[in-house]
Amino acid sequence: MSLSQPLFPCLCVCVLILTARVSADDFLHCNFAKMEGWNNGRPSAPSYYNSVKDHLSVTGGGITSRAAIFAMENLQDFQSVARIPLTHPLPAIVYTDLKDFPSQKGYCELWVSPFFNQKQAWRKTEREDFSLNYIMRLFRRSPGAPLGESSDKSEIGLYIQNRQLWARFVFSDGTSTALSLPVKEWAERSWHKITLCWEPGRQRLYVDRKLAGESLKNGALCDFNAMELGGRDYNVSFQGLIDDIVIASGMPLDIVPYGFDGDLKQFPEIAIPEPVFRNWKTEAPETALNVVFENDCPVFDFAGGTESPLFAKTVQTVPVRGGTHLRTDLVFRKNEWSYGSRAMFFLEFLDKDGSRNALHKIDSNTICPSYRPMPLSELSSFCGIHCDIEYFNYFKIPPQCTSLRLLVSMAGNPAKLMLRKWSLRLVDPGLEPWFQQPMMKKQLVYSKSPAASDDEIRNMLKKRRTAVSRLVCSEDRLEWQIDGKKIAPVIVYNPIIGSFARLTEFRPAGFQLSTS
Repeated sequence: MSLSQPLFPCLCVCVLILTARVSADDFLHCNFAKMEGWNNGRPSAPSYYNSVKDHLSVTGGGITSRAAIFAMENLQDFQSVARIPLTHPLPAIVYTDLKDFPSQKGYCELWVSPFFNQKQAWRKTEREDFSLNYIMRLFRRSPGAPLGESSDKSEIGLYIQNRQLWARFVFSDGTSTALSLPVKEWAERSWHKITLCWEPGRQRLYVDRKLAGESLKNGALCDFNAMELGGRDYNVSFQGLIDDIVIASGMPLDIVPYGFDGDLKQFPEIAIPEPVFRNWKTEAPETALNVVFENDCPVFDFAGGTESPLFAKTVQTVPVRGGTHLRTDLVFRKNEWSYGSRAMFFLEFLDKDGSRNALHKIDSNTICPSYRPMPLSELSSFCGIHCDIEYFNYFKIPPQCTSLRLLVSMAGNPAKLMLRKWSLRLVDPGLEPWFQQPMMKKQLVYSKSPAASDDEIRNMLKKRRTAVSRLVCSEDRLEWQIDGKKIAPVIVYNPIIGSFARLTEFRPAGFQLSTS
């Protein structure tokens, strides 16, 4: 059967946070409850380029709702989050005399929130299109040397230049490699998690837990003992907030693992026989739900008129092995859709005697309680019509099951839904510990409030006024109102298994997007 190819998944950048860990093994950890960091369990106070030692720890992000301000210019932009008026620049700071840097295999992760939209140059020079802002630099400093001076060629630098985020690894022999990602679409004051990973012969850059770049450069990193944060030297400063820095050995758990699905040779695709796509059985009269074919793709033609779901399913099944993990991919298109049309895909798992063992929605969770698949919201909303919509999810096959089939349900108003692709493949069971991490939490941001202590924030929350929520009839639909104000529909989006292309279809339909 010839099926069209899916769109290439895009990288979605969004705001996420996991509970940070504090370990005596961390080379450096700082959550900015205070400016003081921790180096292998011992405190490490920063050094300052100027005599003023009042870099601000403000409400803004991270597990402590604290972040550090760095600003060399346009200080008025920071007044809404600063505890006191900024009367002087806040340049880079340097943590020195750090010990036991993990030069062989390690990672550095931190949260950043720029205070300017990346579509604009941050620092105007003779070249109007030029901008350079160092976020962080690891280097080797000799005792008594000037604060930002390096005694070795090797360093690791993270900076923004010309609307690109750059991670640059310089090795002790002077050779280097650089990884980059365009950030011109970063929203002003949005939070992004950046992770740098290194090991012999491999360097990686992750942004918001997704792999953004990789290099296979051989070279030795120095035993760094200093970190410059918020700039490089005195003048080239990052404009914004930085929070939750961790530098440690090994690899972080909260990034999508390299080769996430596993080696295709070891975990191959599961062949779906041709007749599976050709033979469908409906549990309703053909006048209500009919399966026709266009360009060798099944189209589910639903006449509407019933709120009870009507099902169509593949007559033949696909052999699988119980207890294994699989990934299923779908590409579908809403050829015709009405307000109030609803549909859903299911996987039905069968025992060896052909009886049903389990029936799961295609966007359900069968991995572990912490896993949160992306909702397949397009099948219950009036958006994404006439577009190829991609979706994939992971499933753990019940131990007793020997086969599965695909089901489609339709209800509500008339619709025509085309299935353009369905594929299955085995995946590495080693991914399960990644899914078993603690549940992700939303990051607390108080962008328009002055800085406050944790006690003050708790007191403010206690005094919150209870809002009145109502559903109000408006012509042919219901509107959600809070205190009389209409609330736009919201799609909750999990970027672990989604694509930015899918989300763009919601905006023209009037949906707001929320990350989860």
